[in-house]
Amino acid sequence: MHQHFLCLFLLLTISFTNSTDTCPDDNNFYLGLNNKCYKLFSAQESYFEITKACNASKGSIVRLNNDVDIYSFSLIYADIYQKNLSQLIDTGIWCKDELCINGQDTTSAYNGPMKFITEQFPCKVMLSFNKVWNELMCVDNNLTHGVNYLCQKNGNYHAPCKSNPKFVKEMDGNCYRDLEIAQFSWETASRMCAGEGSHLPVISNDVEAFVMGQFIQGALSEAWLDIKCPTTIMDECVLSDGSILKLSKFTESESLFSNQCGVISTISKWTAVSCRSKKRVICQINE
Repeated sequence: MHQHFLCLFLLLTISFTNSTDTCPDDNNFYLGLNNKCYKLFSAQESYFEITKACNASKGSIVRLNNDVDIYSFSLIYADIYQKNLSQLIDTGIWCKDELCINGQDTTSAYNGPMKFITEQFPCKVMLSFNKVWNELMCVDNNLTHGVNYLCQKNGNYHAPCKSNPKFVKEMDGNCYRDLEIAQFSWETASRMCAGEGSHLPVISNDVEAFVMGQFIQGALSEAWLDIKCPTTIMDECVLSDGSILKLSKFTESESLFSNQCGVISTISKWTAVSCRSKKRVICQINE
């Protein structure tokens, strides 16, 4: 796994108490932190029957071959499936000698850590869950016993926000709502969020920074943060209640003027601008 995601997942493990929710529209599927719904099928059933059942549930057999999806499902596995199903899940990766390919895309090489437990090639890669960590291992291509297949429902889903059903819960455990009606000044945006029983986003750790980065990705404009900069000194920027920032993503080259407010750009860059500027409004609830 990449170092960035290792650190991110460690923070998630420490700060987020996992309690697996079922998928909002199907109690036979489970909702991951990545907002995807999963159901694990045992290889005791035929692959044809597994695919048929998955398609009937408006899903498809998926391959766990990126860090976020692997981690998100690992929490579901530990909570729901660990006692009943084996630890091997087909990833869709296969290896010819030391060259490993992602699924059917022969141009997409996989260069991550791999444990080879067969000398026969090509071999297929399984995600193996153990008590210490999850690892990828390449096994005999003919292995079928004990292999599970993962069905993912089409589309993204969110657990309901208990405090306000208009908000959606994200990976960091917080709830968010994007008020897309128009753009407003910082003061107006702050009052709008307060009217929803929420506040402008507070980013206090790398998990929340990651979530906000995903949330704003693809947007057309910057969004306000719950940050005020009363002076030209970056270290004196504070939250709206006057408390210090637990995390700052301002660059060292950031040039400040007095009495500015913080924004996050569509590429997750933090800057400070006039509080009278009109920016996008995203509200946050800490649950």
